[in-house]
Amino acid sequence: MIAASNPVGVNGAPVAYPIPLASVLDEVVDTLSRFMIFEHVEQAHAIALWIAHTYAIEQLSYTPRLAIRSAIKGSGKSRLGAVIALVAREGWAVAMPSMSVLFRKLDGWSGTVVWDEADEFFRKRNEDIADAVALLNEGNRRGSIIPRSVPKGSRGWEVYDFSIYAPVCLIGIGTRWPETVLDRCIVVRIAKRREGDRKPERLRQSRDAFALRELGQRLGQAVRGVAIDLETVNEIEWLEDRAFDNWEPLFALADAAGGNWSERARDAARVLYDSRLAETVGDEEPVVRFVRDMLTVFVEQGYPEFLPTLDLCHALNESGWYDARFGGSLDEHRMRTILAPAGLMSVQRRAGGGKRNRGHALLAVYNVALHLGAFPDEWDWTPERANAAANVSELQAPAPVGLLPTAEPVRPLVTLTGNEVAAMKAAGVRVESVHTSDGLRYRVGKSG
Repeated sequence: MIAASNPVGVNGAPVAYPIPLASVLDEVVDTLSRFMIFEHVEQAHAIALWIAHTYAIEQLSYTPRLAIRSAIKGSGKSRLGAVIALVAREGWAVAMPSMSVLFRKLDGWSGTVVWDEADEFFRKRNEDIADAVALLNEGNRRGSIIPRSVPKGSRGWEVYDFSIYAPVCLIGIGTRWPETVLDRCIVVRIAKRREGDRKPERLRQSRDAFALRELGQRLGQAVRGVAIDLETVNEIEWLEDRAFDNWEPLFALADAAGGNWSERARDAARVLYDSRLAETVGDEEPVVRFVRDMLTVFVEQGYPEFLPTLDLCHALNESGWYDARFGGSLDEHRMRTILAPAGLMSVQRRAGGGKRNRGHALLAVYNVALHLGAFPDEWDWTPERANAAANVSELQAPAPVGLLPTAEPVRPLVTLTGNEVAAMKAAGVRVESVHTSDGLRYRVGKSG
Protein backbone atom coordinates (compact mmCIF):
# COMPACT_ATOMS: atom_id res chain seq x y z
CA MET A 1 0.00 0.00 0.00
CA ILE A 2 1.25 3.50 -0.86
CA ALA A 3 1.53 5.72 2.18
CA ALA A 4 0.01 9.14 1.53
CA SER A 5 1.59 12.11 3.27
CA ASN A 6 -0.36 15.32 3.61
CA PRO A 7 1.52 17.73 5.93
CA VAL A 8 -0.60 20.27 7.77
CA GLY A 9 0.18 23.31 9.87
CA VAL A 10 -1.73 25.48 12.35
CA ASN A 11 -5.49 24.90 12.37
CA GLY A 12 -5.10 22.13 9.78
CA ALA A 13 -3.96 24.48 7.01
CA PRO A 14 -1.66 22.86 4.44
CA VAL A 15 2.02 23.69 4.78
CA ALA A 16 3.48 25.46 1.72
CA TYR A 17 7.19 24.81 1.27
CA PRO A 18 9.52 24.12 -1.65
CA ILE A 19 9.51 20.47 -2.64
CA PRO A 20 12.74 19.14 -4.23
CA LEU A 21 11.76 17.89 -7.68
CA ALA A 22 14.53 15.29 -7.75
CA SER A 23 13.24 13.57 -4.59
CA VAL A 24 9.65 13.52 -5.85
CA LEU A 25 10.81 12.04 -9.17
CA ASP A 26 12.57 9.34 -7.15
CA GLU A 27 9.25 8.63 -5.41
CA VAL A 28 7.48 8.36 -8.77
CA VAL A 29 10.08 5.87 -10.01
CA ASP A 30 9.70 3.78 -6.84
CA THR A 31 5.92 3.86 -7.20
CA LEU A 32 5.98 2.84 -10.86
CA SER A 33 8.36 -0.01 -10.02
CA ARG A 34 5.99 -1.33 -7.36
CA PHE A 35 3.22 -1.84 -9.88
CA MET A 36 5.33 -2.80 -12.91
CA ILE A 37 8.34 -4.96 -13.70
CA PHE A 38 10.64 -3.03 -16.04
CA GLU A 39 13.35 -4.62 -18.15
CA HIS A 40 15.46 -1.49 -17.68
CA VAL A 41 15.28 1.04 -14.87
CA GLU A 42 15.71 3.71 -17.55
CA GLN A 43 12.16 2.93 -18.68
CA ALA A 44 10.84 3.97 -15.27
CA HIS A 45 13.02 7.11 -15.35
CA ALA A 46 11.60 8.10 -18.74
CA ILE A 47 8.00 7.55 -17.65
CA ALA A 48 8.54 9.53 -14.43
CA LEU A 49 9.94 12.48 -16.39
CA TRP A 50 7.09 12.26 -18.89
CA ILE A 51 4.51 12.32 -16.10
CA ALA A 52 6.28 15.33 -14.57
CA HIS A 53 6.21 17.22 -17.88
CA THR A 54 2.39 17.05 -17.90
CA TYR A 55 2.49 19.60 -15.05
CA ALA A 56 4.72 21.93 -17.07
CA ILE A 57 2.64 22.00 -20.23
CA GLU A 58 2.17 25.80 -20.03
CA GLN A 59 5.94 26.32 -19.87
CA LEU A 60 6.62 24.09 -22.86
CA SER A 61 5.90 24.50 -26.55
CA TYR A 62 6.12 20.77 -27.32
CA THR A 63 4.77 17.62 -25.66
CA PRO A 64 6.07 14.21 -26.74
CA ARG A 65 3.64 11.33 -26.90
CA LEU A 66 4.37 8.35 -24.65
CA ALA A 67 3.80 4.90 -26.19
CA ILE A 68 3.55 1.92 -23.81
CA ARG A 69 3.68 -1.19 -26.00
CA SER A 70 3.97 -4.94 -25.59
CA ALA A 71 4.20 -7.82 -28.04
CA ILE A 72 1.47 -9.82 -26.29
CA LYS A 73 -1.30 -9.47 -23.75
CA GLY A 74 -0.82 -9.93 -20.02
CA SER A 75 2.29 -7.77 -19.62
CA GLY A 76 0.69 -5.34 -17.16
CA LYS A 77 0.69 -2.33 -19.50
CA SER A 78 -2.94 -1.44 -18.68
CA ARG A 79 -2.12 -1.44 -14.97
CA LEU A 80 0.82 0.84 -15.71
CA GLY A 81 -1.50 3.10 -17.70
CA ALA A 82 -3.90 3.31 -14.76
CA VAL A 83 -1.04 4.38 -12.48
CA ILE A 84 0.07 7.01 -14.99
CA ALA A 85 -3.48 8.37 -15.23
CA LEU A 86 -3.67 8.78 -11.45
CA VAL A 87 -0.28 10.49 -11.05
CA ALA A 88 -0.28 12.67 -14.18
CA ARG A 89 -2.02 16.04 -14.37
CA GLU A 90 -5.79 15.56 -14.63
CA GLY A 91 -5.34 12.07 -16.04
CA TRP A 92 -8.19 10.90 -18.25
CA ALA A 93 -8.09 7.12 -18.78
CA VAL A 94 -10.05 6.16 -21.89
CA ALA A 95 -10.34 3.28 -24.34
CA MET A 96 -11.65 3.41 -27.93
CA PRO A 97 -12.91 7.02 -27.77
CA SER A 98 -14.78 8.48 -30.72
CA MET A 99 -13.11 11.34 -32.54
CA SER A 100 -15.91 13.74 -31.68
CA VAL A 101 -15.37 12.99 -27.99
CA LEU A 102 -11.59 13.45 -28.27
CA PHE A 103 -11.81 16.74 -30.14
CA ARG A 104 -14.27 18.21 -27.65
CA LYS A 105 -12.38 16.89 -24.63
CA LEU A 106 -9.02 18.27 -25.75
CA ASP A 107 -10.29 21.67 -26.84
CA GLY A 108 -8.69 24.11 -24.43
CA TRP A 109 -8.11 21.35 -21.85
CA SER A 110 -4.92 21.11 -19.78
CA GLY A 111 -5.16 17.47 -18.70
CA THR A 112 -3.51 14.22 -19.82
CA VAL A 113 -5.02 11.58 -22.10
CA VAL A 114 -4.14 7.96 -21.23
CA TRP A 115 -5.46 6.05 -24.23
CA ASP A 116 -5.65 2.29 -23.64
CA GLU A 117 -6.32 -0.27 -26.39
CA ALA A 118 -4.79 2.12 -28.93
CA ASP A 119 -3.78 -0.84 -31.10
CA GLU A 120 -7.42 -1.84 -31.52
CA PHE A 121 -8.25 1.67 -32.67
CA PHE A 122 -5.38 1.71 -35.19
CA ARG A 123 -6.67 -1.54 -36.68
CA LYS A 124 -9.98 0.10 -37.63
CA ARG A 125 -10.47 0.98 -41.27
CA ASN A 126 -12.49 4.16 -41.42
CA GLU A 127 -12.05 7.91 -41.49
CA ASP A 128 -11.47 7.99 -37.71
CA ILE A 129 -7.95 6.66 -38.29
CA ALA A 130 -6.99 9.70 -40.37
CA ASP A 131 -8.48 12.03 -37.75
CA ALA A 132 -6.67 10.24 -34.93
CA VAL A 133 -3.31 10.34 -36.72
CA ALA A 134 -3.79 14.04 -37.46
CA LEU A 135 -4.70 14.74 -33.83
CA LEU A 136 -1.70 12.81 -32.49
CA ASN A 137 0.75 14.19 -35.06
CA GLU A 138 -0.29 17.84 -34.83
CA GLY A 139 -1.46 18.14 -31.24
CA ASN A 140 2.04 17.88 -29.79
CA ARG A 141 2.83 21.57 -30.43
CA ARG A 142 1.44 24.57 -28.62
CA GLY A 143 -1.13 26.43 -30.65
CA SER A 144 -2.07 23.41 -32.77
CA ILE A 145 -5.60 23.52 -34.12
CA ILE A 146 -7.68 21.31 -36.38
CA PRO A 147 -10.73 22.91 -38.02
CA ARG A 148 -13.95 20.94 -38.13
CA SER A 149 -17.54 21.65 -39.08
CA VAL A 150 -19.87 21.72 -36.08
CA PRO A 151 -23.64 22.23 -35.80
CA LYS A 152 -24.75 25.82 -35.32
CA GLY A 153 -28.20 25.56 -33.85
CA SER A 154 -30.90 25.71 -36.46
CA ARG A 155 -28.71 27.65 -38.89
CA GLY A 156 -26.75 24.71 -40.27
CA TRP A 157 -23.01 24.34 -39.76
CA GLU A 158 -19.98 26.47 -38.99
CA VAL A 159 -16.22 25.96 -38.93
CA TYR A 160 -14.73 25.64 -35.45
CA ASP A 161 -10.99 25.53 -34.64
CA PHE A 162 -10.34 22.83 -32.04
CA SER A 163 -7.30 23.46 -29.85
CA ILE A 164 -5.72 20.03 -29.47
CA TYR A 165 -2.44 20.68 -27.63
CA ALA A 166 -2.28 18.11 -24.82
CA PRO A 167 -0.02 15.30 -23.52
CA VAL A 168 -1.14 11.85 -24.67
CA CYS A 169 -0.05 8.39 -23.51
CA LEU A 170 -0.88 5.52 -25.88
CA ILE A 171 -1.11 1.94 -24.62
CA GLY A 172 -1.51 -1.23 -26.67
CA ILE A 173 -0.05 -4.42 -28.06
CA GLY A 174 1.47 -5.19 -31.43
CA THR A 175 4.15 -3.67 -33.56
CA ARG A 176 2.33 -2.15 -36.52
CA TRP A 177 1.32 1.26 -35.24
CA PRO A 178 1.37 4.25 -37.60
CA GLU A 179 5.04 5.15 -38.06
CA THR A 180 4.30 8.88 -38.16
CA VAL A 181 2.73 8.58 -34.72
CA LEU A 182 5.62 6.54 -33.31
CA ASP A 183 8.10 9.12 -34.61
CA ARG A 184 6.51 11.59 -32.19
CA CYS A 185 6.57 9.13 -29.28
CA ILE A 186 8.91 8.10 -26.55
CA VAL A 187 8.43 4.36 -26.91
CA VAL A 188 8.60 2.03 -23.90
CA ARG A 189 8.41 -1.67 -24.73
CA ILE A 190 6.98 -3.76 -21.91
CA ALA A 191 7.82 -7.47 -21.66
CA LYS A 192 5.74 -10.04 -19.87
CA ARG A 193 6.99 -10.99 -16.43
CA ARG A 194 9.33 -13.97 -16.60
CA GLU A 195 9.71 -16.88 -14.26
CA GLY A 196 11.71 -15.80 -11.23
CA ASP A 197 10.72 -12.13 -11.44
CA ARG A 198 9.05 -10.69 -8.38
CA LYS A 199 5.31 -10.22 -8.62
CA PRO A 200 4.23 -6.59 -8.95
CA GLU A 201 1.59 -5.16 -6.67
CA ARG A 202 -2.01 -5.19 -7.82
CA LEU A 203 -3.56 -1.78 -8.27
CA ARG A 204 -6.63 -1.30 -6.13
CA GLN A 205 -8.46 1.93 -6.82
CA SER A 206 -10.11 1.98 -3.41
CA ARG A 207 -6.78 1.57 -1.67
CA ASP A 208 -4.25 3.31 -3.91
CA ALA A 209 -6.03 6.05 -5.87
CA PHE A 210 -5.84 8.72 -3.15
CA ALA A 211 -2.14 8.17 -2.48
CA LEU A 212 -1.30 8.20 -6.19
CA ARG A 213 -3.23 11.43 -6.76
CA GLU A 214 -1.52 12.96 -3.71
CA LEU A 215 1.84 11.97 -5.20
CA GLY A 216 0.79 13.69 -8.42
CA GLN A 217 -0.14 16.85 -6.52
CA ARG A 218 3.28 16.99 -4.86
CA LEU A 219 4.92 16.34 -8.21
CA GLY A 220 2.99 19.22 -9.73
CA GLN A 221 4.01 21.51 -6.85
CA ALA A 222 7.65 20.51 -7.30
CA VAL A 223 7.53 21.10 -11.06
CA ARG A 224 5.97 24.54 -10.57
CA GLY A 225 8.83 25.38 -8.21
CA VAL A 226 11.59 25.04 -10.82
CA ALA A 227 12.52 27.09 -13.87
CA ILE A 228 12.63 25.04 -17.07
CA ASP A 229 15.11 26.44 -19.59
CA LEU A 230 15.08 24.76 -22.99
CA GLU A 231 17.84 27.05 -24.24
CA THR A 232 20.43 25.34 -22.03
CA VAL A 233 19.74 21.85 -23.43
CA ASN A 234 22.54 20.86 -25.78
CA GLU A 235 21.77 18.73 -28.82
CA ILE A 236 22.90 15.12 -28.77
CA GLU A 237 24.62 13.78 -31.87
CA TRP A 238 23.22 10.27 -31.71
CA LEU A 239 19.60 11.49 -31.49
CA GLU A 240 18.01 12.39 -34.80
CA ASP A 241 16.11 15.68 -35.00
CA ARG A 242 12.61 14.40 -34.28
CA ALA A 243 13.81 12.12 -31.49
CA PHE A 244 15.63 15.08 -29.92
CA ASP A 245 12.41 17.11 -30.15
CA ASN A 246 10.71 14.35 -28.17
CA TRP A 247 13.34 14.25 -25.46
CA GLU A 248 14.22 17.95 -25.20
CA PRO A 249 11.40 18.85 -22.75
CA LEU A 250 12.33 15.91 -20.54
CA PHE A 251 16.03 16.84 -20.66
CA ALA A 252 15.19 20.41 -19.59
CA LEU A 253 12.98 19.15 -16.77
CA ALA A 254 15.68 16.73 -15.59
CA ASP A 255 18.30 19.50 -15.65
CA ALA A 256 16.00 21.67 -13.55
CA ALA A 257 15.44 18.83 -11.08
CA GLY A 258 19.14 18.54 -10.29
CA GLY A 259 20.70 15.61 -8.51
CA ASN A 260 21.61 12.86 -10.96
CA TRP A 261 18.50 13.35 -13.09
CA SER A 262 20.37 15.00 -15.97
CA GLU A 263 22.44 11.85 -16.39
CA ARG A 264 19.41 9.61 -15.86
CA ALA A 265 17.48 11.40 -18.60
CA ARG A 266 20.30 11.00 -21.15
CA ASP A 267 20.79 7.36 -20.21
CA ALA A 268 17.05 6.73 -20.60
CA ALA A 269 17.08 8.39 -24.01
CA ARG A 270 19.96 6.16 -25.11
CA VAL A 271 18.30 2.93 -23.94
CA LEU A 272 14.84 3.71 -25.33
CA TYR A 273 16.13 5.24 -28.58
CA ASP A 274 18.36 2.23 -29.27
CA SER A 275 15.42 -0.06 -28.54
CA ARG A 276 13.25 1.93 -30.93
CA LEU A 277 15.88 1.72 -33.68
CA ALA A 278 16.08 -2.03 -33.20
CA GLU A 279 12.38 -2.48 -33.89
CA THR A 280 12.13 -0.02 -36.82
CA VAL A 281 11.40 -2.01 -39.97
CA GLY A 282 11.30 0.63 -42.72
CA ASP A 283 11.29 -1.22 -46.04
CA GLU A 284 12.10 -4.50 -44.35
CA GLU A 285 10.82 -7.65 -46.04
CA PRO A 286 7.69 -9.10 -44.38
CA VAL A 287 9.46 -12.41 -43.75
CA VAL A 288 12.18 -10.67 -41.71
CA ARG A 289 9.66 -8.94 -39.52
CA PHE A 290 7.60 -12.09 -39.24
CA VAL A 291 10.54 -14.23 -38.10
CA ARG A 292 11.45 -11.58 -35.52
CA ASP A 293 7.90 -11.63 -34.18
CA MET A 294 7.97 -15.44 -34.06
CA LEU A 295 11.12 -15.26 -31.95
CA THR A 296 9.46 -12.72 -29.69
CA VAL A 297 6.64 -15.18 -29.02
CA PHE A 298 9.19 -17.85 -28.04
CA VAL A 299 10.88 -15.33 -25.71
CA GLU A 300 7.61 -14.20 -24.10
CA GLN A 301 6.51 -17.79 -23.52
CA GLY A 302 9.70 -18.79 -21.72
CA TYR A 303 11.81 -20.32 -24.52
CA PRO A 304 9.88 -23.53 -25.24
CA GLU A 305 11.69 -25.97 -27.52
CA PHE A 306 8.66 -26.23 -29.80
CA LEU A 307 5.43 -24.33 -30.42
CA PRO A 308 2.51 -25.66 -32.46
CA THR A 309 1.57 -23.61 -35.50
CA LEU A 310 -1.88 -22.88 -34.09
CA ASP A 311 -0.36 -21.44 -30.90
CA LEU A 312 2.00 -19.26 -32.92
CA CYS A 313 -0.86 -18.03 -35.11
CA HIS A 314 -2.93 -17.19 -32.04
CA ALA A 315 -0.10 -15.20 -30.40
CA LEU A 316 0.76 -13.35 -33.60
CA ASN A 317 -2.89 -12.53 -34.26
CA GLU A 318 -3.09 -11.02 -30.77
CA SER A 319 -0.20 -8.70 -31.65
CA GLY A 320 -2.20 -7.40 -34.60
CA TRP A 321 0.84 -7.42 -36.90
CA TYR A 322 -0.62 -9.55 -39.70
CA ASP A 323 -3.96 -7.77 -39.73
CA ALA A 324 -2.31 -4.35 -39.84
CA ARG A 325 0.01 -5.39 -42.67
CA PHE A 326 -2.17 -7.61 -44.84
CA GLY A 327 -5.68 -7.60 -43.37
CA GLY A 328 -7.49 -10.60 -41.89
CA SER A 329 -6.26 -13.27 -39.51
CA LEU A 330 -3.11 -15.35 -39.74
CA ASP A 331 -3.58 -19.08 -40.29
CA GLU A 332 -1.33 -22.04 -41.07
CA HIS A 333 -1.54 -21.53 -44.84
CA ARG A 334 -0.72 -17.82 -44.64
CA MET A 335 2.16 -18.48 -42.26
CA ARG A 336 3.59 -21.04 -44.68
CA THR A 337 3.36 -18.54 -47.54
CA ILE A 338 5.16 -15.79 -45.60
CA LEU A 339 7.92 -18.10 -44.37
CA ALA A 340 8.52 -19.84 -47.70
CA PRO A 341 11.17 -17.37 -48.96
CA ALA A 342 13.24 -18.04 -45.82
CA GLY A 343 12.99 -21.81 -46.19
CA LEU A 344 11.46 -22.15 -42.72
CA MET A 345 9.12 -25.13 -42.88
CA SER A 346 6.95 -26.52 -40.12
CA VAL A 347 7.63 -30.01 -38.73
CA GLN A 348 5.59 -32.55 -36.84
CA ARG A 349 6.36 -33.35 -33.27
CA ARG A 350 4.58 -35.32 -30.57
CA ALA A 351 3.78 -33.13 -27.57
CA GLY A 352 3.52 -34.67 -24.12
CA GLY A 353 2.91 -38.18 -25.40
CA GLY A 354 -0.21 -37.06 -27.23
CA LYS A 355 -0.96 -36.54 -30.89
CA ARG A 356 1.61 -35.12 -33.25
CA ASN A 357 1.33 -31.39 -33.84
CA ARG A 358 2.72 -29.41 -36.73
CA GLY A 359 4.72 -26.41 -35.64
CA HIS A 360 8.14 -24.78 -35.36
CA ALA A 361 11.14 -25.51 -33.16
CA LEU A 362 12.99 -22.75 -31.38
CA LEU A 363 16.41 -23.59 -32.81
CA ALA A 364 15.19 -23.72 -36.41
CA VAL A 365 13.52 -20.32 -36.10
CA TYR A 366 16.60 -18.95 -34.38
CA ASN A 367 18.94 -20.15 -37.13
CA VAL A 368 16.82 -18.55 -39.82
CA ALA A 369 16.65 -15.32 -37.79
CA LEU A 370 20.44 -15.21 -37.68
CA HIS A 371 20.63 -15.62 -41.44
CA LEU A 372 18.01 -12.94 -42.09
CA GLY A 373 19.32 -10.45 -39.53
CA ALA A 374 16.03 -10.68 -37.64
CA PHE A 375 17.58 -11.30 -34.25
CA PRO A 376 15.68 -9.42 -31.48
CA ASP A 377 17.73 -7.47 -28.93
CA GLU A 378 15.78 -8.78 -25.96
CA TRP A 379 16.66 -12.43 -26.70
CA ASP A 380 18.42 -13.90 -23.69
CA TRP A 381 20.39 -16.77 -25.23
CA THR A 382 22.33 -19.02 -22.88
CA PRO A 383 24.30 -22.24 -23.49
CA GLU A 384 21.68 -24.19 -21.52
CA ARG A 385 18.85 -22.97 -23.73
CA ALA A 386 20.92 -23.53 -26.86
CA ASN A 387 21.66 -27.12 -25.86
CA ALA A 388 18.03 -27.76 -24.97
CA ALA A 389 16.89 -26.46 -28.32
CA ALA A 390 19.53 -28.50 -30.16
CA ASN A 391 17.98 -31.72 -28.82
CA VAL A 392 15.20 -31.51 -31.43
CA SER A 393 16.59 -34.39 -33.46
CA GLU A 394 13.92 -34.27 -36.16
CA LEU A 395 15.30 -30.99 -37.48
CA GLN A 396 18.89 -32.19 -37.82
CA ALA A 397 19.88 -28.62 -37.06
CA PRO A 398 23.55 -27.68 -36.61
CA ALA A 399 24.78 -27.69 -33.04
CA PRO A 400 25.42 -24.37 -31.30
CA VAL A 401 28.92 -22.93 -31.43
CA GLY A 402 29.75 -21.00 -28.26
CA LEU A 403 26.76 -18.95 -27.22
CA LEU A 404 25.23 -18.79 -30.69
CA PRO A 405 24.22 -21.64 -32.98
CA THR A 406 25.57 -21.45 -36.50
CA ALA A 407 23.02 -21.02 -39.25
CA GLU A 408 23.04 -23.06 -42.43
CA PRO A 409 22.73 -20.63 -45.37
CA VAL A 410 19.22 -20.57 -46.80
CA ARG A 411 19.26 -21.19 -50.56
CA PRO A 412 17.42 -18.47 -52.48
CA LEU A 413 14.20 -19.07 -54.37
CA VAL A 414 14.50 -18.93 -58.15
CA THR A 415 12.15 -19.07 -61.12
CA LEU A 416 12.64 -22.05 -63.43
CA THR A 417 10.88 -23.43 -66.48
CA GLY A 418 9.56 -26.96 -66.55
CA ASN A 419 12.34 -28.02 -68.93
CA GLU A 420 15.01 -26.55 -66.64
CA VAL A 421 13.58 -28.40 -63.65
CA ALA A 422 13.51 -31.68 -65.59
CA ALA A 423 17.07 -31.22 -66.81
CA MET A 424 18.39 -30.50 -63.31
CA LYS A 425 16.64 -33.49 -61.82
CA ALA A 426 18.00 -35.68 -64.62
CA ALA A 427 21.50 -34.46 -63.74
CA GLY A 428 20.99 -35.46 -60.10
CA VAL A 429 20.47 -31.93 -58.78
CA ARG A 430 18.01 -31.63 -55.92
CA VAL A 431 15.19 -29.21 -56.81
CA GLU A 432 12.56 -28.30 -54.24
CA SER A 433 9.34 -26.56 -55.27
CA VAL A 434 7.92 -23.86 -53.00
CA HIS A 435 4.50 -22.23 -53.30
CA THR A 436 4.78 -18.48 -52.59
CA SER A 437 2.44 -15.51 -52.88
CA ASP A 438 4.10 -14.78 -56.25
CA GLY A 439 3.52 -18.27 -57.60
CA LEU A 440 5.64 -21.42 -57.83
CA ARG A 441 9.35 -20.95 -57.11
CA TYR A 442 12.21 -23.42 -56.75
CA ARG A 443 15.12 -23.90 -54.37
CA VAL A 444 18.11 -25.64 -55.95
CA GLY A 445 20.23 -27.85 -53.70
CA LYS A 446 23.41 -29.83 -54.06
CA SER A 447 23.80 -32.62 -56.54
CA GLY A 448 22.53 -35.88 -55.27
